[in-house]
Amino acid sequence: MAKYPKAILTVVRRGRPEAAALAKELERWAKAQNLPLWTISLDDSLPVDPDPKEGFLAISLGGDGTFLKCAQLVAEHGTPILGVNVGSLGFLTQTSAQDLFPALEAIQAGEYAIEERLRVEADYRGLTVHALNEITLTRLDIESFTEIELLWGEEPIGVYPGDGVIIATPSGSTAYSLAARGPVVHPAVECLLITPLNAHALGLRPLVLPADERKLIAQVRAPGWLLADGVKTWRLEPGDRLVFQRSKHPTRVIALPGRPGFFRLLEEKLGWGLVPRRAERA
Repeated sequence: MAKYPKAILTVVRRGRPEAAALAKELERWAKAQNLPLWTISLDDSLPVDPDPKEGFLAISLGGDGTFLKCAQLVAEHGTPILGVNVGSLGFLTQTSAQDLFPALEAIQAGEYAIEERLRVEADYRGLTVHALNEITLTRLDIESFTEIELLWGEEPIGVYPGDGVIIATPSGSTAYSLAARGPVVHPAVECLLITPLNAHALGLRPLVLPADERKLIAQVRAPGWLLADGVKTWRLEPGDRLVFQRSKHPTRVIALPGRPGFFRLLEEKLGWGLVPRRAERA
């Protein structure tokens, strides 16, 4: 088996002192292993230099926001990501800061698997944007209103008046979509979620669509914004048309043996299934 990794690309949130300190430890470890390592800040702009090529391992040091940034940087290269939780939630990460170096030893020994996470892309005026969690079409500001018409291929789905609509992936089902009362979806399910944002219509509810060759079309009827994984990307105007589909570049995630399963993560991170304690009867 070829040696892996051959090089490391680290994305770190330097604003967290513990993440910056861990990045320094990782640099010393890589030097002792004679492994090339590049470290970039969460705030660094694209593109990555050097391009992560075959044999690279990307390491995200931070929370879910850092992981999303790392995924944006390396997904088109197919680079696997090891997410290290140095944040508050860490739903997307796979290991803790104290377990980073045992995790790296396991990876070097070949004791890992790679999971592919579906990403969503939107095409707009010849431009394309990708997201691991969600793409949101939302109103311009707190005082405004937007209206989005959605079609599944040529089949009309409906018109969404209100604050906007979220087009989420299974990975994103536990993020913004969940806060907007969308369903929880296992990350192995290949689908897209449509979650209305404060829809001004009682008949509109969250919807799950297969991520097949059919495209989701959005016709914009009122001004708004497109946000990709929370980042304001494009201003939208009435008459604009967007095309959504699964991205050709999934996010590849390092899966370590013995890690918590999906429902254990739901319990740990979101309090899933926890029953409130009842007062004892006198």
